[in-house]
Amino acid sequence: MKIKKMQRQRRFALILLPLSAAVSAVFFIILSNPGPPDETELELYFRAVNAYEEGKLDLVISLTDILAEKNPTFHQARLLQAKALFFSERWEDAAVSLQALMKDIENYNEAGIWLMRVRIQQGDLKAAALQGENMLSKAPEDPRILGLLARIAFIENDYQKSIEYYNRAILFEEDLAINRIELAKIYSALLNTEEAVRHLKKSLVLLPDDSPLRSGITLLIEKNGEI
Repeated sequence: MKIKKMQRQRRFALILLPLSAAVSAVFFIILSNPGPPDETELELYFRAVNAYEEGKLDLVISLTDILAEKNPTFHQARLLQAKALFFSERWEDAAVSLQALMKDIENYNEAGIWLMRVRIQQGDLKAAALQGENMLSKAPEDPRILGLLARIAFIENDYQKSIEYYNRAILFEEDLAINRIELAKIYSALLNTEEAVRHLKKSLVLLPDDSPLRSGITLLIEKNGEI
């Protein structure tokens, strides 16, 4: 049981995105939720977000169950629940939830990406690959989709195809590094040098050795008093 819990926590840590889930949630709510959540629902949602970041998956599912009953159009809460179901290894429940989201929201790639992850965990590589190829036809250079397709190809021992997908995915590392740099600038302006330097160092890891951005990032790190 302890080993299983450790494996779940490791899988949870590997897939969590570096930016706060709360930040992405706010943008999603503003841009695409047809029934804006009220103050009480937002409070419940951010409690669920905090529980998710702490790995308290049962609490996440419980809180998002309440939200789903109160406001079925609060799609970000439904996605959060599906992710909690995923990390709880409730694969089929997660799949049902994600498929419902994709039915309600056209071209909802975030739900599609998580559905790919579910299908991979279930061992249904054909369904996962079909899902990925379908999304790739509409978002041909999404590095997350490419990375998952690369993983599927690797599992199927198609190493050449896996390499091709990964090579396409890593073309976006510089874009990801730029996002880290911009985020670091904000933290620097807020005098939070520790967070600024953390993101700058992460951006260096993403960049190739010959990137013209590296010297500028080093100067920014120096400016923040770390070198």
